[in-house]
Amino acid sequence: MRIVKQIWSGFSSWWTFALLILLSVAGFIYVNSEYNRMEAVFGTSARNVGTQMMTALTAGMLFLWFIMNCHFTLKTKGIGLIFIALVGIGAASSVRRIGFNGNNVPVVEFAWTPTPEQRLVEAGIIIPEDDAKPAAVSLDPAILVGSACPSFLGPNHDGYVQACRFIPTKDSAPPKEKWRHPIGGGYAAFAVEGDLAVTIEQRGPKEVVSAYKVSTGEPLWTLGYPALFTEAMGGDGPRATPTIAGNHVFALGATGELHCIELLTGKAVWHVNILNDAEIKNITWGMSGSPLVTDKLVIVNPGGDDKHDRGVIAYDRETGKVVWAKGKHPAAYVSPALVTIEGVPQVILQSADMLTGQDLATGEELWQTPFAPMNGIAVGQPLLLPENHVFVSASYGAGSKLVKITKDDDKWKVEPVWDNQFLRCKFSSPIYVDGYIYGLDDGILACLDAKTGKRKWKGGRYGHGQMLYSDNRLFIQAEDGNFVIVATDPKKHQELLKWQSLPGIKNWNAPTLAGNRLLVRNHFEMAAYELPCSDNAPDSVEVTPSS
Repeated sequence: MRIVKQIWSGFSSWWTFALLILLSVAGFIYVNSEYNRMEAVFGTSARNVGTQMMTALTAGMLFLWFIMNCHFTLKTKGIGLIFIALVGIGAASSVRRIGFNGNNVPVVEFAWTPTPEQRLVEAGIIIPEDDAKPAAVSLDPAILVGSACPSFLGPNHDGYVQACRFIPTKDSAPPKEKWRHPIGGGYAAFAVEGDLAVTIEQRGPKEVVSAYKVSTGEPLWTLGYPALFTEAMGGDGPRATPTIAGNHVFALGATGELHCIELLTGKAVWHVNILNDAEIKNITWGMSGSPLVTDKLVIVNPGGDDKHDRGVIAYDRETGKVVWAKGKHPAAYVSPALVTIEGVPQVILQSADMLTGQDLATGEELWQTPFAPMNGIAVGQPLLLPENHVFVSASYGAGSKLVKITKDDDKWKVEPVWDNQFLRCKFSSPIYVDGYIYGLDDGILACLDAKTGKRKWKGGRYGHGQMLYSDNRLFIQAEDGNFVIVATDPKKHQELLKWQSLPGIKNWNAPTLAGNRLLVRNHFEMAAYELPCSDNAPDSVEVTPSS
């Protein structure tokens, strides 16, 4: 009993208040002193996470001191508790949810803020299902004529797109905004064919594959189905950009629903659930890899494990039947890509713990090399570089790695070239241009020499946005809503144009560029711009070199 009284007496002293404050200050100093070590694993979010933890701990300790301090009367304590309760109830009723941006800074969504679905209804883009049903659509095939960007980060999932030759204006004026409309939730980009743009979005309890007219933003058709992936830090909705191939579009939702849809009508041809087919559970932030579509196959990555050797599945493009299913590596958040190494067409893929190459025809694993960011959080696309080199980058302690793939008779070999921490692509993908690698190093643009891995420069705080490349230009949708066009110059960082393209501080969707048309979106708004260009546009899509 004496010990209890001593503890109570200690807590009830005013000097305890001062001690708690001093301990909190010391904690904040420690968090900042340990920043460099934690930053290597967690990136720039390390300080934010540490600060939030120390703030919560300090608040809890001060609350305990207030309750136990005998110098306060019961009336004072009661008033204090009522005040804290009222503040808590008010906060709970006024906040719809708290999410986080790429650096773990809280993003508060208040209850009175219109939801994406409410914005769509107010804009007349959608009508509640109780009032009307979507009408049948049959578009003129002429709508498909024109420039294209048919899949995530371009035709090869490597950031290279076909676009006009961008000419910066002398007054650095932003490009002409063609239109701006609300859109449903999620983090997919647009796939474009001519004047038709397709994306996938969350509308209430449904994932909706939706088609819009590029020139006007006019909605053309939708295909919705019951599916809702929700996650506090990342947010609700689908993640993977649809892929347009021929007269069809292939769309993968966050819960594993894969649909083949007629491009001109919006009618479903076939659909499967890839997680069910793989007999595997979903990953933390949902299915995020866009479908890879070849002449005959649709290839996706539900992920596998030691008991389920179906981590990568190839479906027949016409029927949706499984052609092959191979792989035991858990899925990450990367899209499969088709390359040719040593004359062998293969699918390269970064999983949660391994970079692999699988035979296109059979799915058999040809080669592998370990690359394992913390908790399997790999997002950046692996890149095929000249002379059969493959580059991959991630944050969360992984950094960057370059390997060379060789084949001697029937044996494949992976030779390490270099690895370092100079480029850590957390939410974005790197881009290779003429011997150099450009990427967002935990939110800051950096340029690396591809041969040596040495950093040439680092500059431009664009957060965890997304990038495209065309004609010696990087087109960057920054996380804070700015859009930036940067010259691909290995000698220096040079911005050519910058303007605010989208609102909000969580702009994670990749931009889409086709000809002189730039489409951007986030989880509640979309817009289109017309870029200032010369008449001499590139004749074809530039692709990453292969052997």
